[in-house]
Amino acid sequence: MKHCYSWLKSGGKLGFNYWSETSFIEGYILSKIAPKYNIDFPHWHKRIGSQETCFNLLQEIGFKKIKFYQDQLGYYLDLETVKNKWEMMINFPVANDNLFPFKSLSDEKLYTAKQDYYQELENIKTPQGIWNEIMTVTVIAEK
Repeated sequence: MKHCYSWLKSGGKLGFNYWSETSFIEGYILSKIAPKYNIDFPHWHKRIGSQETCFNLLQEIGFKKIKFYQDQLGYYLDLETVKNKWEMMINFPVANDNLFPFKSLSDEKLYTAKQDYYQELENIKTPQGIWNEIMTVTVIAEK
């Protein structure tokens, strides 16, 4: 974003979108359990996922008049659907283990990680199901 700032004229605007820090429940839950297995699996949206973090980042660069617009596109999923995503992720045919680093675990640890994933889902389930937040945030900032 520093580069974008340097390219703008005074009064120029930068606009971009990002997902909230807790968007997409599967990745969010995996990022919560990963440290237990010494896996580096940061949630994709953590870098600027909160408005406060994004605001501070832009302000530090020098942007002014920073505005946020949110749009919630989330929905409820039934518990079994989200649990079944584990199998889809672990069996997804990719050559790059970085996409699902849990594959590198032994069978025993992988089973335990799966149970941790399930337990995290159980902890957040509601009568409506599992909330799958998909919060888009649009940001407009002025130089």
